[in-house]
Amino acid sequence: MGKFIKYVTIIGCILILVGAGMTTAAFSLGGNPFRAVEEVGVRFYEHGRELDDTFQELGEHIAANTASGDLVRPTASVVDEDSNYFEEQYPEVTHLKIEIKGGEVEVVSDPENNQLMIFCENGDPENLAFKNMDRYKKLELAVETDEEYLIHVPAEWRLDELEIECKGGVFRGENIRVNDMEIAVGGGEVDIYQIGGESTSIECAGGVVNWTGEGELSRKIDVECAGGKVILSLDPGVEPEKVGFDIEYAAGAIDFYGEEFSGVGAQRRNAKDGMPHLELDVAGGMVVVE
Repeated sequence: MGKFIKYVTIIGCILILVGAGMTTAAFSLGGNPFRAVEEVGVRFYEHGRELDDTFQELGEHIAANTASGDLVRPTASVVDEDSNYFEEQYPEVTHLKIEIKGGEVEVVSDPENNQLMIFCENGDPENLAFKNMDRYKKLELAVETDEEYLIHVPAEWRLDELEIECKGGVFRGENIRVNDMEIAVGGGEVDIYQIGGESTSIECAGGVVNWTGEGELSRKIDVECAGGKVILSLDPGVEPEKVGFDIEYAAGAIDFYGEEFSGVGAQRRNAKDGMPHLELDVAGGMVVVE
């Protein structure tokens, strides 16, 4: 806020100097100084109102998009410092980001609860950050080595976005309803079952990604593989011969329903009858579509 006031003050001084310059010019050219002062006053008032409206809109925009921020501590938290066990609950989450450097995370669909629940062994509540914005409610979790987290997501929820960054350890997700999923793996293992959704993006530089999709046959799937292995298990209702794809491969290999692509090359095919479209860029490792 201090910077904001400083900027407003500077702009006000500039406008005053401009007005003084216009008045001086009026004197030197023989104009009516009183008329000049009156004209400057009118213009300053008009521009001042416009500037005030602009700053008010800017302030409202900033307030709407930078509302409370880092960590919200639920009132029903259970903490056992002796065993490093704790529980958290959140009544609303639209975006979930999980960064795994080690340890284990499991996310399950829970038909019994209407809040997102977190149960942790050997963890630290400080690894959680909740951003409560007007447009979204984002929960972030950083998982260190030897920590174990179990996350219950209400079965009726559909997350807007799920981000998973795995550098080691294990992530498992069961029956996750999410519109947009982003997975980045440099090591470890990610095993996830996604229900519905518009898009799935996977980047793999090492480790293993085992992704299974159900519903929303027309979803877009984007995979970049530079190492490790990515397995895509599409919905049983998918007709392989109608799946569209853009495939590029340089050093890795692709197994598409038993058809193998290796070496250096590119293939393209349009999707038919609402089937999914895959974009596969393989520079190392292996991608299996089944």
